[in-house]
Amino acid sequence: MRKLLLALTFIILLTSCTGAQVATVEPANQPPDTSTPTSGFSGRAPEKTIGPTSSVTPTILPTEIEYYSPICTCSPIENIALDEVTEIISNPFQMPVPGKDDGHHGVDFAFYRFNDLIGMDGLSVQSILPGTVVAVVSDRPPYGNMVIVETPLSDLPSELLPSLNLPEVLPTVEPFSALSCPELPSTPGWDYNQRSVYLLYAHMKNKPNFNLGDSVDCCQPLGEVGTSGSSVNEHLHLEFRVGPSGARFISMAHYDNSCTDEEMINYCIWRVSNTFQLIDPIQYILLHQNQ
Repeated sequence: MRKLLLALTFIILLTSCTGAQVATVEPANQPPDTSTPTSGFSGRAPEKTIGPTSSVTPTILPTEIEYYSPICTCSPIENIALDEVTEIISNPFQMPVPGKDDGHHGVDFAFYRFNDLIGMDGLSVQSILPGTVVAVVSDRPPYGNMVIVETPLSDLPSELLPSLNLPEVLPTVEPFSALSCPELPSTPGWDYNQRSVYLLYAHMKNKPNFNLGDSVDCCQPLGEVGTSGSSVNEHLHLEFRVGPSGARFISMAHYDNSCTDEEMINYCIWRVSNTFQLIDPIQYILLHQNQ
């Protein structure tokens, strides 16, 4: 009897194990269902098909914007690449209060040691843009030996101008009373319907060897880095303004008893009258780095 009971127990256990194994075996050659159930639907979602008349437009990702300039842009200092000039800024641009001769109207470049160069004294100052010489000053305060080069705004690539954020043409302002400015006259011959970029290079070692109306090329030497005028160390002072086309300055000076009325008038028109609107020169240079 005992042997009969043991035999029946063994048969029951064997049948249970075999049934469990069959329940977990997948049918042969049938891939498992890996679809992810979604709300209200527990099967595989139908695949989207494109018929023979369907068209697919590929998505083109934007790449870097390039400016195809009709004129070149050069580093203002020889042996310093355009991509490097922001590394030698010794005094950055600071927008002045309207009518006041404060802030810092340009940017100063100076270094004691940079790459393989030791000091800036005598390095060639280069024209950033091609243009026309509109001022040549021989060691007058505060700019010292200085030159201004005009480039018509229409010569710059039109696609670049929005990025430059050019200031609007605004009415002239009265110079602040603390600055001695003779009565500012009208400027016949200047074209207020056209605008130009004016770049001023100051504190050079010697008077630039140019005459008013001379043409200069991009990267053409204008002079050498020095410390003339109201300067205490060798550096290049660079200003960038936008104003009426065709401006000319015979001389320009202030803050000295030797200054003539004409020199002070030119200084006040340039610096504080808002006839020429200031832009940070680095803003323009950055648009051309890595181009």
